[in-house]
Amino acid sequence: MYAPADVVDTVNRIRPPNSITSQSMAAAQAAVGDTEHLDAVVTEVNRTREAFCARARTLGLSVSPSAGNFVLVHFDRNVQQSASRVYAGLLEQGIVVRPMNAYNLPDSVRITIGSAEEMDTLADELRHLL
Repeated sequence: MYAPADVVDTVNRIRPPNSITSQSMAAAQAAVGDTEHLDAVVTEVNRTREAFCARARTLGLSVSPSAGNFVLVHFDRNVQQSASRVYAGLLEQGIVVRPMNAYNLPDSVRITIGSAEEMDTLADELRHLL
């Protein structure tokens, strides 16, 4: 929205949280309707997720089963490379994962599945940190 600041302020007070534009909604509906593309994306996410999980396990990490576009990776709190240290180390490399402290899982991070190349980079950084 392009408008004077006071109008934008008023609209922001009454709009629902996390609202999206009608153009965004139309694009999302079109994307969901493209089942061929959707199937290809799901297949690629599944393949990339499983490959990353296998690499994480070779590093001695525990990974919760997942059927989504993210995984929950668990670290041993009794070793030097706790989840918080790994989170900080990854962040220094420009890799953002989500610490799970707020969910009472202080030894875990949530990792969204990206491209195969991105996940290889992440696995390499994890290997380096561990």
